[in-house]
Order: sequence, then C-alpha cells, then structure tokens
Amino acid sequence: MGLPMLRSITYRLSLRVSLPLLISLLVLGSMSALLLMFHVRTGRVVVSLAENTLDQVHGRVRESIQLAGLRPGPDLDRLLASISLGDGAIAWLADRDGRVLAASPRNSAASGAPELAAAAAAWLARTPATGKVSKRLDLAGTDVVLMASPVHAAGWTLVTVLPLDPVLAELRTQRREGIIFSAGAVLVAVVLGVLLAIYVARPVVALTEHVRSIGRGNLDNDILLTESPEFIRLSFAINSMVEGLRERLKLRQSLNMAKEVQRRLLPASVPHYPGLDVAGRSYYCDETGGDYFDYLQVGGFPGDTAVIALGDVSGHGIASAMVMASARGVLRSRCHDAASLGALLGYMNDQIVDDSGGSHYMTMLIIAVNAARRELRWVNAGHCEPLLLVPGSGAFTKLDGGGPPLGVIGGMEYEEYVHEGLEPGHILLLATDGLWEAENPAGEQFGMDRLARVVDEHSGEDAAAICAALAMAVVEFCGSREQKDDISFVVIRIL
Repeated sequence: MGLPMLRSITYRLSLRVSLPLLISLLVLGSMSALLLMFHVRTGRVVVSLAENTLDQVHGRVRESIQLAGLRPGPDLDRLLASISLGDGAIAWLADRDGRVLAASPRNSAASGAPELAAAAAAWLARTPATGKVSKRLDLAGTDVVLMASPVHAAGWTLVTVLPLDPVLAELRTQRREGIIFSAGAVLVAVVLGVLLAIYVARPVVALTEHVRSIGRGNLDNDILLTESPEFIRLSFAINSMVEGLRERLKLRQSLNMAKEVQRRLLPASVPHYPGLDVAGRSYYCDETGGDYFDYLQVGGFPGDTAVIALGDVSGHGIASAMVMASARGVLRSRCHDAASLGALLGYMNDQIVDDSGGSHYMTMLIIAVNAARRELRWVNAGHCEPLLLVPGSGAFTKLDGGGPPLGVIGGMEYEEYVHEGLEPGHILLLATDGLWEAENPAGEQFGMDRLARVVDEHSGEDAAAICAALAMAVVEFCGSREQKDDISFVVIRIL
C-alpha cells in the first residue's frame, strides 16, 4: 500500500480507527518481513549444510576406494551401505558408461529404480560434466541436493541425492508457528492500539468539539484535559484565548451599541427650509467617530433660516465620539437661548475646556442661511471654511473668517461673518477635512480640485444626489485603501 493511499485512508477515518489500523499494519508488515527473511536465510543454510555433508561423504568414499583398492562387488556395496545421509537419501557408483557398480540402498539404482534415482540419472545424462557437480534441483517433484564427483582413476563417479523435504518440513512447521505468533502479535497490537487510541483520541475529540463550540459562538464553557501535561497546558491556552474572545466580544457589543447611539445622534431627517435644498452624510473610519453635523433651532433666527452645525473632534474612535456627544448636548441645550452664533460657540468652548481639561479639542462651523434674504452668516472655530460653488465655474470660493478650535483656550469670543448675494443654483458645501484628504493606494489625496469638479458636474441635481455622487467618487478614488479619517459633509443648494 502506497504512502499517499495510506494517508488518504487515515484522513477519512477517525483516530480511534486509524491508529489501531496503522499499528496493526506496522506490526504485521514487520513480522512478515522477519518471517520471510528467516525462511530465506534458513533455506540457504540448509542447502549449504547439505552440500558440505555430501562433500565430506564423497571425500571419505574416494579415500576408502583409493586406499583399499576396492573393486566392484560386495566390498563396494558394504562401503555405500555404510553411508548415512538420512531418510530418502540415495547413493551409487557408476562407471564412465553410466553402469551402476554399487548402490545404497541396493535397489535404488538397479533395475526397477525409484523415480528419484531415475530422474537424477536422466539429469546427469543431459548434463555432462568432467568434474564435481553440486546442484539443488527439483527431481520428480522432490526438492533435493544432487552431488556427483569422480572417485577413481578408472572413471568411476559417485552420485548422491539428498532430499531436502524432511529438513524443510521442520522449517515449514516453524514458519506456521511463526505465522500463528505473528497473528497473535497483530491481535495484541490491535488491542493495544485501540486502548491507546481511546486514551489519545478522547482528549483530542473533546478538544475538537470544544473548538467547534467556540466557532459556533459558545464562549461560556472552559475545558480542562488532564491526560498529560501537554493537554493541561493546551487547555489553559485555549481557556485564555476564549477569555480574550469574551472580552473582545463584549467590546464589540459595546462598540456596536455606541455606533447605534451615535447614529441616532445624527439628524434622521432634514427640516423644511423655504428656498433651500439640504442633505448631509457622515462616514466613520471606526465603529464610532468624532464628526458631527446637525440642524438647529437657534433663538433670534426666524424659522425660514437654516442653521447648520458641522464639527470635527480631534482623533477618532470612542474618545472622540464621547467628546462629540458631549458637545452635541451642550449645543442643543444652549442654542435656544443663544443671543448670537458667536455667543453660542463661546459658551461651547468654555464647557469643552472645563470637561476635557484641554486633552481634546474640536473644530466647529455654524452657518445660518436665509434664501429669502440671499444671505449667509457663519462663525468658525478652527474648522474648514464654507465652500461656495457657482455652477459652471468648476472651482470653490472659500469664505474666510474664524477663530481658534473649541477646547483650547477658555474665554474666547468668536466673530460672526456675513456673505450676501446668494443666487439660485449656488451650492454651499460644509465638510470635514477627511473628504478631500482621502487617499488612494498610491498615497494621492482626493483633493479640492477633484471635489469641486464632482460637485460642478452634478450641480443641476438635488442635494441628496450631489451627496451620493461625492460618496461614490471618494469610494472609487480610494479603491482598496483603508479609510483613515472620518468624513462628513452637508450640501446646500439655493433654489
């Protein structure tokens, strides 16, 4: 069985099955290889011993014939009869013409000889040789060692045939016993493998089920595997990981809740302002952010005046979102009693300085647009200037004028600025710097020129469509580049 196939099988089986199977295959293969090696090497040893024995017999017969000067007759018969080679062995002396001079037993090579002697004589007749011949053969279905060697100057040849079956029969018996032993060893290996698999697989299975449970979102249970020090350390590591996941999940849930709360802090709809078309959007780079825009009712301004605030807290994330929420609360609670836009920003500045201790600051732009009077008023606390675009110009006019950001220095007074001469079709854009500072994968910024071009191309559409076009243009420009800053903007069209 090839290694890829074995790997494929074990991958598809459980550890409780594959481990005993692997152990059994290893034991069985090892025992089979040992038995095969034993059988082959023992067979070779038996043949070598048989050849040595026959060689000694041939030497003794040769010496006896030469020393005693024996001739064909009873003396030769007695000499061969004295040869002891074991059950079934035969020996005879033949002259150069193949005639039998003596044999042991006597009837082995005489007329009516058994099949073994006849097969040996036939093989010798087909294999002429001038010297000693020693060969392992299959004669008449019998595994034998045949040896023929000259023993007399007159051309006499001694032929001996020693069957190996009696000796190999004992080897076969030993092999059967070895097979039985191997089967027993395999059975023991299977039992041990099953026990080992149960011992090893039980904590692994428990660990697998626990990890799957974690994957399904169940983080309430811990695990403790005591089968070995390694499993104990692994249990502690997994429990520590789960504890971290619990904390991250709680943080994620808190962030989602904060995201939902902050989403509700942004205006859900746009109030109706005569002669104006208004729309706004915010996109945070984290779950929460520090950008903010709102539509306000400020004391001292008639109902047909759109008062819009846009702010940007330094940084982004949870801390910025908290500052933004605090600023929104201050702004909304004070706007009804504010004598002017400048007084409103001054009050907010003092409150943020007191609350943050100068650790956070924010920029804010508040504008008041009245379509009937064609007038724009604004106060600016360190924020980007209001941008005015005349359709067809392809460029923005920045309306300068402002003071320092909120939360830096207490007691600041903010001046209110006025721009007159708004005409139908004019477009005002209030935005945070994340809009034109958005970068593509090459590090290039979206830029003010590209921003003006997009607004000009869609200046004939309503404010919501212009917002959608701006969002799409930024997304296409940034591509795979991750958003680094919050983006908020409000579009006001003069009707």
